[in-house]
Amino acid sequence: MLPPLPPLRPYQRDLVGMVLLSWGLQLPQEIFSAVDAQGRDGGEMEMDVEVGVSEEVLRSRWLKMAGGWSSNWLVSSPPNSGKTRMFVEVARGIIQSKPGGKCALVVVLVPSVILTTQHAVVFDLANLPVTLVGAYSSDNQLTPKVWRALFLAAYSGGHSSVVVATAESFCNLLRTGKAMLSEVDLLVFDEAHHCKEDHPYAVIMAVYNSMSQKAPRPRVLGVSASPSSEKNMATLDRRMDELLRRLNARLHLVDSEDPDVASILPEPTHVEVWVAVRQVEQEVMIILQEFALYAAAQIAESLAGIQAVGSTATVDKEQLGQALQAAINTCSVTLASSGRQMMVNYLDPLGQWLSKAREFAEKYRCPNLDLAARLLDIVRKATELVEDAGVEGALPFLGRKVAVLCREEVIANGGVFNGTIWSRTLPPCPKPTNLRKLTFSGAMLVAVASASVAAAAAAAADPAAHASAVGTAVTFGGGGGDGGASDLPGILSSLVAASSTMPTARGLEIRVSGNGSVATPPAENSCGDIPLRVSALLQYLLISSEASSRICDKALVEGCFASGELKEEITFPKFWALLQYLQRYRNKPNFHGIVFVRTRQAVFHVADKIRRAAQLQFVEVLELIGHNSASKRRGLSPEEDRHGRGMSDSQQHQVVCIFKEPGRKVLVATSAAEEGLDVPSCEFVVRYNAAATGIQLLQSRGRARQRAAEFCAILQEGTQDVELHNKSRLEEANMHQWQRNFAESVARGVSAAGEAEQR
Repeated sequence: MLPPLPPLRPYQRDLVGMVLLSWGLQLPQEIFSAVDAQGRDGGEMEMDVEVGVSEEVLRSRWLKMAGGWSSNWLVSSPPNSGKTRMFVEVARGIIQSKPGGKCALVVVLVPSVILTTQHAVVFDLANLPVTLVGAYSSDNQLTPKVWRALFLAAYSGGHSSVVVATAESFCNLLRTGKAMLSEVDLLVFDEAHHCKEDHPYAVIMAVYNSMSQKAPRPRVLGVSASPSSEKNMATLDRRMDELLRRLNARLHLVDSEDPDVASILPEPTHVEVWVAVRQVEQEVMIILQEFALYAAAQIAESLAGIQAVGSTATVDKEQLGQALQAAINTCSVTLASSGRQMMVNYLDPLGQWLSKAREFAEKYRCPNLDLAARLLDIVRKATELVEDAGVEGALPFLGRKVAVLCREEVIANGGVFNGTIWSRTLPPCPKPTNLRKLTFSGAMLVAVASASVAAAAAAAADPAAHASAVGTAVTFGGGGGDGGASDLPGILSSLVAASSTMPTARGLEIRVSGNGSVATPPAENSCGDIPLRVSALLQYLLISSEASSRICDKALVEGCFASGELKEEITFPKFWALLQYLQRYRNKPNFHGIVFVRTRQAVFHVADKIRRAAQLQFVEVLELIGHNSASKRRGLSPEEDRHGRGMSDSQQHQVVCIFKEPGRKVLVATSAAEEGLDVPSCEFVVRYNAAATGIQLLQSRGRARQRAAEFCAILQEGTQDVELHNKSRLEEANMHQWQRNFAESVARGVSAAGEAEQR
């Protein structure tokens, strides 16, 4: 037998009673057993009802709170105030109110897989009558067959069911017609602030609002600690109005300033640590941003020269080229502006173009265009890492990822990177003697080999153009030199020489087909691929004098792999601040803390740095990132990219379970852990980057569960941290002010109603 849940606190009971009575449903007996408002952890006092207050009086109060409203509810309640406990009791009321011979089907939707198991555990502890509880994710899928069985069990009176699932999984059932909202008795949206734009919550409510008025609809309960956040109060008013209309709901506010509520909320101490920007990060950021623009311009020029056949392909090509040129123009103006800070979002216009380019490349079979777009994406992510993790995180990431691209280019253009063809054609070459061997030797090796394969293929197709093709492969604009093969390091010269013995792309195709012909796409709508190679672009970045001399600096690259006893003077300032903060917990036998970072790449880098730092060997560090959505994200192949493939449901659950166990543990996570993750022993939260919104700020702070917890923000001067920190604080302040205004308006309405009754 599972232990029962703790009794409801007075404000929780008020919410449950108000919601159930507004819907004309039975009140479960559990609602009349509450915790003393002055109760504390370990010292709670149960009360059957409020002293001197009868059940009839409570019912009357709750009906008055409902104000005649009988539709859906949105509950805004502070982090750690027990929102799950509230909707569990609402579900109990729904189940107990079903007529004889019928059972209920309750659907609880959550924004992340982590919350499915967490909420299911609470429902199990509630011991709901004749009810099965299931947590559904990719490891335990909510299939049409499973859904139909649950519905039939409820309809026939066999048993009630609580389905805790991700929003996307339930939304898919609705889209395909395998489930209907009319089959659901209660629909709960956890973290209901996501119900906007094209989020599955909004899609589900669009289906709800399109239903016939005569059709049975589920009752809807949305809960969130942060319904909305905006810098402008007028915009916030509009957003809240849109949210309530979309949910067809009335708002109930659990006021954090109410003594009953405040008595159980943790109050984390706020700490801000500001660090300076190193000159090296500024320099490398500029190099990468300018290279991204250079590469984009080369892609645009190459794209303009290819031939499209058919009206559709012609229009698609023109639109793609126009979008790229517009992105280049926007980025160029921003980068050329005087007094600009080191901001990572300057390349955002290019980022918005990348998905269009990759869709075009897939549609018209343009592997070179696809590789070039992926290169821009990698450079863009590397600039993010410069700010998030310093050059120590950005340069190894860049080196690993571009090496993957070049290997794929070799294969796409007729070579075999690690197979018999390529490996046998490479003659011995001198051992690398410079620092490129640490980070970029692999990238440069495959880059030049890739360009050599391309040049050999071009020679077979057009011998007259072969000389210019080779020249393009080994010369670099803006480098200030002749760029001939004789100027290359020994290893590169060896690879260029090897190109003459490599099979050409056409030769391989002929060998495979056996008939001397090459298959071509249908002529109605087709488009040629760009001749530009990522290898040629990378040679420009890694070997041209100005860029390579800074990026491949010996001391700089050595610092990327530093381990052992870290020194402040050669450590990224943000990480040094984190190191000093974590050392405060060295003498504690047990502690749990979360470090929030912006990107998946930064998660793994920061966790690796913690493991490599001798000063932090007492820490057990874990990583937590979200899922990879193949439909929304195009990146490197999963086997090549641990950042891109995401975590499976089972991996996420395993990490959370390990983190909750006793020990000296730090969880480095993306926003996947910001909402709802319940670790009662968590005593500190560190934001390694500024929160982007007021919602993020409030939610991440809410993970600090201990009453004496601490919330630390590590912020970097002269970066996007400054803008985002100010923005998120303003949005949170506006959110609290809006809630105060709302509470005052409700109080005035109640007061006016009472005076009218007296008259």
